[in-house]
Amino acid sequence: MADEEIVYGGRIGAKVTYGRTVGGDLVPLMVDDDGKVSIAESGLPSGAATSAKQDDLITAVGGQAAQVQIEITRPADTTQYAANTAIADAAPSVTTHLLANMARANGGSGRIVRAAIMTDNVSWTQAVNLVIYKAAPADGFIADKGAYDDKYADKASIVGTIQFPGFVPMGAGAAGGIRVAVAKGEYLAYECAAGSKDLYFQIWQTGTPTPASAQKFFVVLDVEKD
Repeated sequence: MADEEIVYGGRIGAKVTYGRTVGGDLVPLMVDDDGKVSIAESGLPSGAATSAKQDDLITAVGGQAAQVQIEITRPADTTQYAANTAIADAAPSVTTHLLANMARANGGSGRIVRAAIMTDNVSWTQAVNLVIYKAAPADGFIADKGAYDDKYADKASIVGTIQFPGFVPMGAGAAGGIRVAVAKGEYLAYECAAGSKDLYFQIWQTGTPTPASAQKFFVVLDVEKD
């Protein structure tokens, strides 16, 4: 259905298009001059439903750029990692490994276009992998230094893996600084589970690095939400 130019809220030239709720109801949407989308209160086609939550709209009116961030703190020890082990907190869960609001609507979709991981250990150089899930692994998340081994039972929940290069200093690399690994040129498409706007993650590595006590890892994802 084509956009229509209408008078809305006393303004001439506002654009109305149409989207559907998760339940399939047709809903008119007003697109403001700055691209903000809201539910229009008039202009409904005859017989169309008028009750819908804006958060549940599925619409193709542009996309939304956003940044999702989360930090994990590993345990307070400096025991060397074995190869192919997880980097996590002592008791990882859907709370500590949550990528919240990755979609604009429940069951929504989008793309990860850039990713970075920062750490407060200025001696850390080991490359890491970030696995993205649409649902928590069936056996739960793997605690720090646990053997990392994805299960075939989780195949439908695994969105993909982002491979980060070795970490480099942001600046002089002095105490109190940051080391970072950046994955550029990503285009990892995802779709959230029905009834959810969230995804989940797990970090793992293939080497034998020595961590800092209570070392922090800060995940930053640049996303485009449909």
